[in-house]
Amino acid sequence: MKRLLIFLLAVIGSMNTVSAGEANFGAEPYEMGKGILGIEGWQARLAGDESRTIAQVVKVRWDDDKPALMLKGASLKNVEIKIPHDQDRMTFSCQLAFNFTSRKAADRPLRLHIGAAPFNEIYLDRSETGGLGFGGDGGGRKGGTLMLPREEIKLNSFYQLSAVIDYANGTYTIELTGTKRDGTPLQYRSEEVAFEVTPALRNSMGQINYFISAPVMTVYVRDLKIE
Repeated sequence: MKRLLIFLLAVIGSMNTVSAGEANFGAEPYEMGKGILGIEGWQARLAGDESRTIAQVVKVRWDDDKPALMLKGASLKNVEIKIPHDQDRMTFSCQLAFNFTSRKAADRPLRLHIGAAPFNEIYLDRSETGGLGFGGDGGGRKGGTLMLPREEIKLNSFYQLSAVIDYANGTYTIELTGTKRDGTPLQYRSEEVAFEVTPALRNSMGQINYFISAPVMTVYVRDLKIE
């Protein structure tokens, strides 16, 4: 019921605030054509990078001018998005779309780390054997589980990503849906992967530590939620 209410308010343009753990870039306090630094806990990840961080709400031309956060050369962190330490379940979700050059580099220009998530990060590896995945060594260099190979990514097309973490049972499930480059549907699901519930995970519940996009590519983000 709460999600339905939030959706209806956004459609009629009457939403004045965004609930805790939710970044609706199409509603106040976010503004079209403006950056998000200083809003709802968003900061440059590295001191002195404020002038170089491009994280701006834009109308997405190839998607009927709908609003989204555009990241280009961005390095961000969020210090306010948190959930209670004693909560037994955490859900992260967002929509992601990509636009990058044809150069093949073995870097991971998109890396998203969520505090208390048992996998190191969600990443986009632009190497020939890479793609959109999760896990890895935590340093953005190697390893991980591919959800969508690089050659199958459809540019300028949103993918729905969700991760459900069950601390009571020590399992997590990751799902990715959308459309592949050839137009066929994508439905990836890694279900009930076991992990150890440690105090370190509990202490960082639901905090986005970094969201990086290299200058050689553009990332679009919508409906980012942690609950």
